[in-house]
Amino acid sequence: MQDRNIFQIGVASSVLYRIFTVSEFVNNRLREILKLEVGKSRISDQTTYSQGFQLPRDR
Repeated sequence: MQDRNIFQIGVASSVLYRIFTVSEFVNNRLREILKLEVGKSRISDQTTYSQGFQLPRDR
Protein backbone atom coordinates (compact mmCIF):
# COMPACT_ATOMS: atom_id res chain seq x y z
CA MET A 1 0.00 0.00 0.00
CA GLN A 2 2.83 2.36 0.88
CA ASP A 3 4.67 1.58 -2.36
CA ARG A 4 1.53 2.29 -4.40
CA ASN A 5 1.11 5.72 -2.78
CA ILE A 6 4.74 6.60 -3.50
CA PHE A 7 4.31 5.43 -7.11
CA GLN A 8 1.15 7.51 -7.54
CA ILE A 9 2.89 10.58 -6.11
CA GLY A 10 5.78 10.03 -8.50
CA VAL A 11 3.48 9.72 -11.52
CA ALA A 12 1.47 12.75 -10.45
CA SER A 13 4.58 14.86 -9.95
CA SER A 14 6.02 13.89 -13.34
CA VAL A 15 2.70 14.69 -15.04
CA LEU A 16 2.51 18.03 -13.22
CA TYR A 17 6.11 18.76 -14.21
CA ARG A 18 5.30 18.07 -17.88
CA ILE A 19 2.19 20.26 -17.73
CA PHE A 20 4.25 23.00 -16.09
CA THR A 21 7.00 22.91 -18.71
CA VAL A 22 4.44 22.91 -21.54
CA SER A 23 2.50 25.79 -19.97
CA GLU A 24 5.78 27.66 -19.44
CA PHE A 25 6.59 27.25 -23.14
CA VAL A 26 3.06 28.36 -24.11
CA ASN A 27 3.31 31.36 -21.76
CA ASN A 28 6.58 32.44 -23.35
CA ARG A 29 5.07 32.15 -26.83
CA LEU A 30 1.96 34.06 -25.75
CA ARG A 31 4.13 36.79 -24.21
CA GLU A 32 6.03 37.20 -27.48
CA ILE A 33 2.73 37.45 -29.40
CA LEU A 34 1.22 39.78 -26.79
CA LYS A 35 4.30 42.03 -26.88
CA LEU A 36 3.69 42.59 -30.59
CA GLU A 37 -0.04 43.16 -30.06
CA VAL A 38 0.54 45.40 -27.01
CA GLY A 39 3.13 47.38 -28.98
CA LYS A 40 0.53 48.03 -31.69
CA SER A 41 -2.30 48.79 -29.25
CA ARG A 42 -0.11 51.03 -27.09
CA ILE A 43 0.35 53.41 -29.99
CA SER A 44 -3.42 53.64 -30.51
CA ASP A 45 -3.98 53.85 -26.71
CA GLN A 46 -1.60 56.81 -26.45
CA THR A 47 -3.54 58.73 -29.09
CA THR A 48 -6.89 58.01 -27.43
CA TYR A 49 -5.48 58.84 -23.98
CA SER A 50 -3.97 62.12 -25.18
CA GLN A 51 -7.30 63.06 -26.81
CA GLY A 52 -9.15 62.07 -23.64
CA PHE A 53 -6.86 64.16 -21.44
CA GLN A 54 -7.10 67.18 -23.75
CA LEU A 55 -10.92 67.29 -23.58
CA PRO A 56 -11.18 68.34 -19.89
CA ARG A 57 -8.45 70.97 -20.38
CA ASP A 58 -10.44 72.65 -23.18
CA ARG A 59 -13.41 73.00 -20.82
